[in-house]
Amino acid sequence: MHFEKKARAVKQGPTPEELTAGMIEAVTVGKSTVPVGLKFEVPSRPVVGQPVPIVIAVMPQVVGSATLRVSGSEGLNFPSDGNDVDMAAIDPAQAYKVVIPTTPTAEGVQLMGVNLTLTHDEVTETRTFSVPLIVAAASN
Repeated sequence: MHFEKKARAVKQGPTPEELTAGMIEAVTVGKSTVPVGLKFEVPSRPVVGQPVPIVIAVMPQVVGSATLRVSGSEGLNFPSDGNDVDMAAIDPAQAYKVVIPTTPTAEGVQLMGVNLTLTHDEVTETRTFSVPLIVAAASN
């Protein structure tokens, strides 16, 4: 019987970085050491009065659970059915994508705030991110 003496890497699924390639890293508001990252993408140019989906990717660095709460500047409208997203079980080997629908009501730079509350190891922490949207005027 012959045994291999070299270990071979086991092929695993895509990494969170591979799953979010091409997305933009959101800016953290204030100082935070909460072990989570957030990226976003806007599939089309935001235009006043036209709905646009914002894709958010949550990239935890620990096992636990998370709640995502979205708010925005006065120039952004969100659906009235609530802006909270609960993620009961998160794993650092994954990226969790959420689509946030919004309708811009004013042109210029509008800011979407994302509060991410992470519960892990019997600790609950919140990290706040800012997602800038450059909104174009509606064409007549």
